[in-house]
Amino acid sequence: MRIIKKLILPFMIGCIIFCVLALLRYGIDHWLGDCLSITGFLMMGYAGLVFVAHEGTFNIVTYGFLKFFDMFRKNPHVTVRYEEYVLIQKDKTKSPVWPILVIGILFLVVGTIILYV
Repeated sequence: MRIIKKLILPFMIGCIIFCVLALLRYGIDHWLGDCLSITGFLMMGYAGLVFVAHEGTFNIVTYGFLKFFDMFRKNPHVTVRYEEYVLIQKDKTKSPVWPILVIGILFLVVGTIILYV
């Protein structure tokens, strides 16, 4: 039951993306397969971006923006050094990436099957 709950939100987001693409591409030959495949690629790309962000790739950029905007405040909010900031970010719970990836692969496979049938 917990696995199904984790898959519902990415599936709904994928359906919304599919509906928007279907409205834009309706009337073109093989629009159904195109829309499903594009939705799959977008979902897989988003899953990759989330994975890279969870690994800490964007920590330096986020920390830099926080320190930059703290220069304009009377009482700075960020009083930790970068090393401490990275440790705090590692301790935060992160959302799983696999549901987004699985739904993206599902859309891509169904779209590819429809395109070649």
